[in-house]
Amino acid sequence: MTTAQLNFKKINSGFTLIELLVVIVILAILAMAVMLAINPAARINSAKDAKVQSDMGQIIDALNVFNTDGQSSAFPAASADLTAASTTVGTNSIVVKQELTVLPTDPAGSAYHYLACANATGNTNTTCGTACTDAAGTCSNAALYDTAYNQGANTVWCWRSATGSITAVASASTCTP
Repeated sequence: MTTAQLNFKKINSGFTLIELLVVIVILAILAMAVMLAINPAARINSAKDAKVQSDMGQIIDALNVFNTDGQSSAFPAASADLTAASTTVGTNSIVVKQELTVLPTDPAGSAYHYLACANATGNTNTTCGTACTDAAGTCSNAALYDTAYNQGANTVWCWRSATGSITAVASASTCTP
């Protein structure tokens, strides 16, 4: 082999800068297409919605046990009554009574929103009125809600004891017992 042939072989043995750039651009385009197909923001919001619904299910089960345990025959009167003994309710809470050992928090780390109707001791939710209290004046209906992350602006997941199901509603103000 001559010296010219060796030099020619050396020059043609690698990729040019243009070829490398074309490959990098193609890989970047493919990566963008995969990211758009996966849509990580929607997946994260779907996971948050699943957590909210699962947590609400746990709280709802505890509220239903609390309501039918034979001792209280009513839902807790206020959101503070979900976790600890209060001066007006005593030991009537779903955590103190061990229906739940720990009250779950939403994906943002906040407490779930709980509403109950007026009762005989004067714990009143003004959005509720008196229509949902029974003859004894106990809290016979309740509602629980939190943000719906994948359902649109201002939408919340709402559970009403009267219907017994979790549904998406347009705003928190429409989620009443």
